[in-house]
Amino acid sequence: MNILTKSNAEAIQNILKYKFNDLELLDKAFTHSSTANLYGYESNERLEFFGDSILSFIVSEQLYLNIYNDEGDLSHIRSTLVSAQSLAEIIDKMGLNKYYGVNTQVVKMGFPINVKADLFESILGAIYLDGGLENAKNFVYNFIDLSPQALAKDLKRPVDAKTRLQEYLQSKGIVDFKYKTLSQQGPAHNPTFEVALCIQGEEIAKSQAQSKRSAEQLCAEQALKIMQSKV
Repeated sequence: MNILTKSNAEAIQNILKYKFNDLELLDKAFTHSSTANLYGYESNERLEFFGDSILSFIVSEQLYLNIYNDEGDLSHIRSTLVSAQSLAEIIDKMGLNKYYGVNTQVVKMGFPINVKADLFESILGAIYLDGGLENAKNFVYNFIDLSPQALAKDLKRPVDAKTRLQEYLQSKGIVDFKYKTLSQQGPAHNPTFEVALCIQGEEIAKSQAQSKRSAEQLCAEQALKIMQSKV
């Protein structure tokens, strides 16, 4: 092993509730590119890529088997469960940051959310390669509640307009969209923001509100009505 000491590897396995046959896979999962590049090690990027696909499959399987809504609802729940924010929170709860082989710059940045999310996916990829699909599933089930009751609760959560629009656009293969602040008027304690939404370079909607977020939500609502009316 290059990154983990024997005692750290033991501690991590206790947290993960999984014992590795090949500790080199565990070590690789904890090797961030910032450190790998310094010492010529292999980073966890390939494991993260693999683990991302496994996680999507495991979550999708449980959604398909337990939630009988349409594809849009299933995609929404999955995107919430596997989001960088959700995975980062799991890593925080497990207390794994202190074992992660990152350089001092990443530590000073306070471990960005995406760095922690990548670690979760790397661990999952390593477990799959070491112990197969069932062990990978058990790992996910231990740290993400995929019970029918939890999934049904996720389904009932209100979805804001920006999220609904993003999911709609992604379902159409559209990734080129952005919100643009056109102006800010009025006093600092009571401003009015004008925001436009551009999709594939075309201005689709424009709104005003007392916060950027509210104006963006109004733009998203308008855009959804416009685009869905064309279907």
